[in-house]
Amino acid sequence: MSVPPHSDDRFRELFEQSGIAQALIARDGTITAINAAAAALFGRSPREVHGKPLLPRLPEEEADADLDLLDQLRSGRRDRVQFERPLLRQDGTWIDALVSAAGVRSADEVREISICLQDITAMKNAQRAAERAEARWRSLSQNASDVALIVDEGLVIDYASPALTALLGYAEKDLTGRHLPSLAHPEDELRVGAVMRRLIADGGSDLLLEVRLKSASGEWCRVEQRVLNLLDDPFVRGLVVNLRDVTERHELQTTLMRATLEDPLTRLPNRALLMDRIEHAIETELAGGGEYSLMLVNVDRLAAINDAFGHTTGDDVLCAAADALCALVRPSDTVARYAGDEFAILLTSASDSRQASALAERVSAALNTELVRAGEPNVHFSASVGLAHGPAETAEALVSAAAAATARAKELGRGRLHVLEDTARDRVTEKRNLAAELAAAVAADELTVHYQPIVDLRTGDIASFEALVRWNHPQRGLLHPTTFLPMAEALDLQVRIDEWVLNEACRTAKTWARGEQGPISVSVNVAPAHLTAPDFADGVVRALKASQLDPALLTLEVTETAVVADVARAQEVLRTLSELGVRVSIDDFGTGYSSMLQLRQLPFHKLKIDREFVLELPTSTDDTAICASVISLADKLNVDVIAEGIEQQQQAAVLLSLGCRYGQGFLWSGAVPAAETTQLIEDRPWAVSVTPPATRRYRARQLPPADPAVVERARAMHEAGASLHTIAASLNRSDVPSTSGRRWHPSTVARLLFPPTRP
Repeated sequence: MSVPPHSDDRFRELFEQSGIAQALIARDGTITAINAAAAALFGRSPREVHGKPLLPRLPEEEADADLDLLDQLRSGRRDRVQFERPLLRQDGTWIDALVSAAGVRSADEVREISICLQDITAMKNAQRAAERAEARWRSLSQNASDVALIVDEGLVIDYASPALTALLGYAEKDLTGRHLPSLAHPEDELRVGAVMRRLIADGGSDLLLEVRLKSASGEWCRVEQRVLNLLDDPFVRGLVVNLRDVTERHELQTTLMRATLEDPLTRLPNRALLMDRIEHAIETELAGGGEYSLMLVNVDRLAAINDAFGHTTGDDVLCAAADALCALVRPSDTVARYAGDEFAILLTSASDSRQASALAERVSAALNTELVRAGEPNVHFSASVGLAHGPAETAEALVSAAAAATARAKELGRGRLHVLEDTARDRVTEKRNLAAELAAAVAADELTVHYQPIVDLRTGDIASFEALVRWNHPQRGLLHPTTFLPMAEALDLQVRIDEWVLNEACRTAKTWARGEQGPISVSVNVAPAHLTAPDFADGVVRALKASQLDPALLTLEVTETAVVADVARAQEVLRTLSELGVRVSIDDFGTGYSSMLQLRQLPFHKLKIDREFVLELPTSTDDTAICASVISLADKLNVDVIAEGIEQQQQAAVLLSLGCRYGQGFLWSGAVPAAETTQLIEDRPWAVSVTPPATRRYRARQLPPADPAVVERARAMHEAGASLHTIAASLNRSDVPSTSGRRWHPSTVARLLFPPTRP
């Protein structure tokens, strides 16, 4: 091997053994000395490359500026140069090399050039891969309909994709350097900044939120903002923010929510929202909150006004009444349109009975007035007002009391007021006694589970049963859950009861025979307190293992209220159980306050239409439209729909025609003991088209004999087309005789009209 002239042995040894690839080339570019490390880059030995060009010229189509740099070294114009250069190996492959060169002078003349070579192939491959990825990402972001932003740790925008112009009207240069939260609506700005900074501080990976952003025209655009934390990604080093226009979706949700909770004529809360607020008032009172009262205001002779002056005038009367009522109440009170000619006023926030009675008198006086019509005769109208004070066991009980007061006011004459003298003190005492007994009842195994069938509307087959807890009270008999579950929650017994029901339901469901359409599942209600309990998911798994029930045959019914209480926790727990095969149903859909943005984060498989939207089918066009909207939404989300509270064939037929597959209600059966479920399964099918009302069969215990006048009245109202709820409310009026002094509910009315039969 050739070595540099005039070098001593020590230098030669250092040169040859060095791990750094080194070489000397003559002025003509041929190798005069090269060590093993350098020769290995070419896949050759030092002897094989000695005397050959170190850097042969590249193909003519490629620029060869590198050799020009070496020429500058030879001429003495530069002392050192560095450049990257592809090198051809003996096997025909190419490597990328970093070439560092320096002139070796002798008598002020560059005689040779010292070369150091470094293999940078891996680095260049990684760089080229990153460039390709960046090019793909940039092409994707530039052609995507969604906006892509990159913001730094200070939430300052570094990059904006071209789709920004279509969404908000800005060019990229308009937003680069802007603080992202500053684009948000003033009501959203602090929230957007806070959640994004929390994502960075906690090291989270992503988040999703809905926000209003200001467009270049000054209008507000509602967008869904998904943030990915890529601060640790060396090729991004920022937060990637994707923006999607959800204005139309939000408007659809708002329309659906209004249709669900708002009366379209008066823009007042509707009956569903009123009932929810009554339930809340009851819960608040049970927890030691203030008193509450309910007033029902029935506009007198509205049907006659419609007939005489037209429905437009009748609507004007209702709107005038609504405005007058709203002007009389406090912000904490609720004015709602309860029915066609009836309004309701819920008085809360420590309203005492004297304040409520005084307001009722003002309401009665204010609505004894005229509707002024320009150029036409004025229309006089009045209202019958009924007032009932809390406490009440249920919202339905309070409404029934107020309805009885209103009925009495009408009997006294139009434009009258009647206050129902309730036994508030006795009721509170009774609740306290019942609460004291409840804890002992749970320990004494006095609770039982009944099951109400869920029917396939197309075939009449039972597809599932809903498990419903009952209290077999030693003195009062079988108690409905609305009587004791609110107290159970106040006494911290709700989770314990739920766990017991879950285990009983799974054990019972395992015994059911397989139906013709497949196995029969069971649905179990989950209280908000239970859903957020730390060991809820583990408890479900234990119940499934103990009963050996297939997880796919268990459905957990959660209310919108339970979900909204802790969306993140609900999402975590339900996703874990869903991955095991457990099904999830959103119960009482449309009566809560959740948004679809929140619900979309949950792995739910079913929606249950609340009974409030079924009761007035098929006569109510509003309820029909609401049911159609919910069914359409469920179809788009690819989830099943179950309609609750079906009492009439016509209701089932309408729901089936709208695309609802499953139904539940007294049309088929009330909730029955576990021992009677097998007979119900054998009695199928209950097809909607072939089950006439006269052959309905309700599996329940025999009622004590009722007064013949009660039976006659109930049958007459049923034949006239009244619902079970309406009949129950009528029978609870004080002027209706009863041999037992019982309170009537739709279920007991059903058993009165259709007593149990046996084959």
